[in-house]
Amino acid sequence: MEKTLIQLKDICKVYNPGENEVRALDHINLEIMEGELVAIIGQSGSGKSTLMNMLGCLDVPTSGSYYLHGQDVSHLKDNELSAIRNKEIGFIFQGFNLIANLNAVENVELPLIYRGIGKQERRKLAKEALEMVGLGHRMDHKPSEMSGGQQQRVGIARALAVNPEFIVCDEPISALDVSIQAQVINMFEDLQEQMGLTYLFIAHDLSAVKHISNRIGVMYLGRMVELADSYELIQRPLHPYTKSLISAIPIADPNKAKESRRIVLEGDVPSPLNPPSGCRFRTRCPYADETCAAKVPEWKEIEKGHFAACHHIDKCN
Repeated sequence: MEKTLIQLKDICKVYNPGENEVRALDHINLEIMEGELVAIIGQSGSGKSTLMNMLGCLDVPTSGSYYLHGQDVSHLKDNELSAIRNKEIGFIFQGFNLIANLNAVENVELPLIYRGIGKQERRKLAKEALEMVGLGHRMDHKPSEMSGGQQQRVGIARALAVNPEFIVCDEPISALDVSIQAQVINMFEDLQEQMGLTYLFIAHDLSAVKHISNRIGVMYLGRMVELADSYELIQRPLHPYTKSLISAIPIADPNKAKESRRIVLEGDVPSPLNPPSGCRFRTRCPYADETCAAKVPEWKEIEKGHFAACHHIDKCN
């Protein structure tokens, strides 16, 4: 039976409450099961990074609840959040975030220092993590002596060294060449199978996550607009914004590419300081009407495991 690792209930995050407030997350509901990889996609300003900070216990919500292993961590103090991060959560970043004057094994040791692990044990765990990612022969090399793919492997080893249950990945392959991206994605899958890891994968590119993720969530201007099984989302998107994202995925087969229709959205993404009333996507949606301006669409399960927030699911499908 699947077991829930993470549950978000009606999460909101508001910055600068008052006249210039930004509602970075607006009533987000999400469950992540143990051993699952959930990808969150959306363009810049959609709230992906804020959600990542929340799930990584780097920040707390303005309202709502975040349950980790059934414990509500929504209102913990900084030192309590830090203790959870050091014990249960690993981080893999887009820019590698390696210290230039430290070698690979020393970079991997860094989070273990924060856990208060002694030098001998730290070195042992760091070496084991580097072996797991295929860099046992590069332990003494500094970042400048390694390729981008190798540096990212060091970043993955650093996350694995703390033996986390949950790993937050912030666009971890977007800075890599396409050929290296495939290698790193395969590594994520292998490690997930070997260690039973749970991932949150932040991305802006659907083509990069559609094969690796179990489920995909789509965000737009602080709200989740659709969430479904990866195959289901790609084959049968319900929300017009998701449809436009999928239509932009390159198709290798020239015959199929000719048959496909690119959905180009009109206008620009509104400012988070002054979002549209009702449905935030309505200013760019071809199906929008008075209802969309007057009322926030309900987040609901349209089909089993397939959620969306749109007033006109029937009209746009």
